[in-house]
Amino acid sequence: MIIDFIEYDFTKIEDYAKLLKDYSLCALNTTDEMYDIDFLDEHDILTQEEFERLYNDTYKARSVELIKIQNAFREVIDFVFNIYNYSFLKELKPSERYFVFKNVTNKNNNNLYWTIYSCSSNVKINYDIHSFMSKYKDITEDDYSSYKKLASYIKNHGKLNDNKASIFGFTCNTIETACYITLVHIIENNLVIKKCKNCGKYFLPDARTTGLYCNRKQVNGKTCKEVGAVITYNEKLKTDEVTRLYRQTLSAKKMLVNRNPDIPEYLNYYNEWKKETDLLRKSVKEGKTTISEFKEWIEKTRLKKY
Repeated sequence: MIIDFIEYDFTKIEDYAKLLKDYSLCALNTTDEMYDIDFLDEHDILTQEEFERLYNDTYKARSVELIKIQNAFREVIDFVFNIYNYSFLKELKPSERYFVFKNVTNKNNNNLYWTIYSCSSNVKINYDIHSFMSKYKDITEDDYSSYKKLASYIKNHGKLNDNKASIFGFTCNTIETACYITLVHIIENNLVIKKCKNCGKYFLPDARTTGLYCNRKQVNGKTCKEVGAVITYNEKLKTDEVTRLYRQTLSAKKMLVNRNPDIPEYLNYYNEWKKETDLLRKSVKEGKTTISEFKEWIEKTRLKKY
């Protein structure tokens, strides 16, 4: 549910109307109040005219709130499922990352915390620092003053098996609360949310957590997974081609040095070229440089001797 919710584009009134159709009029309820629809007293089914009047009347105010909540959920998902591959989060489970996120944003009185908290106001859940502090007596306030520090403390002092989130019960009157409960369920069960490498939307991989592409259909009728298979194949071909070009160039430059020991400029240039090329290869692996840019560099320097 939460994946579908964050993909609505509430800058468009058509998507807001679709939300009401998909989740009924409960989508109008907020964490502060239940929406009162006075003209439902006479009957339970809205006419098309009544429905259009309803979403036009409520769109401006409600869409602002929904966009704010969408953005908050995206930040939580990006952090908890480490969408951007932060090294300090790699050894933690999703439940542990959420523990870090929740308690650090709470301590820093972050507006993001209060947005998420409002979605969970009717959910009884145990996920705070106090029980953790009772287990690890040496933890200080400074240890949970930042994401990195609390993540490091957890890695160095043991896991959070005794502090796993537990939903004891809930009252769900809003779409925000339903999304929050869905998110906590995903986190509790150490499931994975990813961003599709083709369409850029969030998705839950089917079975393999290594999946990079979702099953959404695109305008050409093919799914992202089908498109991704072609992209992966073409990238492999390109990578193989560039690897072959790199090895040929490396071998040629090494041979030039060996055949001309009396020309020190050749050796000096070879060492400089090799050092810079190794840095570029590392950059490609890290995703900072494209394989095409690396190929361009090899072609540009392959015939240069010094």
